[in-house]
Amino acid sequence: MSSFQQIKENWEIFWKSTPRKRLAKVLNYALTALILSFLIYQLWDIGWKEVLRNFPKTLWFYLLFLVLHFALPFTEVLIYRLSWKGLGFWQGFKAFTQKKILNTEVVSYSGEGYLYLWGKHHLRESNRHVFNVIKDNNIISAFSSTTMALLLLPLFVYFSDVPFLEVVQISESTLYIAVSLVLAVIFLALIFRKRIISMSLKTTLGVLGLYQLRIVFMNVVEALQWHLVIPDVPIGFWLVMLGTKIVVTRIPLLPNQELLFINACLIVASQMSMPIDKAMLAGMMLTTAALTKILNFVLYLMFPIKRFEDEEPYVEAS
Repeated sequence: MSSFQQIKENWEIFWKSTPRKRLAKVLNYALTALILSFLIYQLWDIGWKEVLRNFPKTLWFYLLFLVLHFALPFTEVLIYRLSWKGLGFWQGFKAFTQKKILNTEVVSYSGEGYLYLWGKHHLRESNRHVFNVIKDNNIISAFSSTTMALLLLPLFVYFSDVPFLEVVQISESTLYIAVSLVLAVIFLALIFRKRIISMSLKTTLGVLGLYQLRIVFMNVVEALQWHLVIPDVPIGFWLVMLGTKIVVTRIPLLPNQELLFINACLIVASQMSMPIDKAMLAGMMLTTAALTKILNFVLYLMFPIKRFEDEEPYVEAS
């Protein structure tokens, strides 16, 4: 039996197993409760009335929120169409919206599992190709985020008004060691690329370029969104927030990453020596989290997530 078949069968057993589904739900609820409890504790310390009074007042915040929310499924359609030749735009947009909902509201990477099942039933591609494209895109996406974080680190340390090393409580030598280790891993990944990624070099570079452009675009738009709400904060603080978000969103199998990010923002803000209105920061972040939940619910009603496990696939694996 090939390694692909073993991975495929193990994944399907995991996906269909009732005890494992129950365990995943219990862990999901427990982690969500823990994150939410800590957030409530922090907001209680700030003051609920202050937080609720400080939701964003500018219309631009909400317009940019919509841009950021739909940028992910929109760009993923363009990226995946480089490998899935028969993928229609509207068809793909609905599927990647469903993937985003699952990753945001259930647990990270549950959307990839759904996307694989969706691809089996809707694409004229072999099951192996569907699996490999999803796997390759996740590797390249993680690589793009890591390299972006490495590019941001020198900006934090040398060009920011924020004492980044003091905030994260590490020494400069430790930072250099960590960066060197990550660069070494990236270098080894490039050497053994053919054993890790099934895409051709041309497609890999195209996908990588699109992911890098998306990261830059979304970071710039998000920093602008925050700046419009709290204009008096130095740009260095928003750089730290962006770096924090990159780290938080790359932690696998965590539910409610938005709430975890809010917690991280408030912790970092409390460690800053610069004056920052934590009530306004919390109000802005909570507004984003609430709008995300509401919009995901509306999109779920518009594009209901279908179960495929009891149906025959659209095209059998070749």
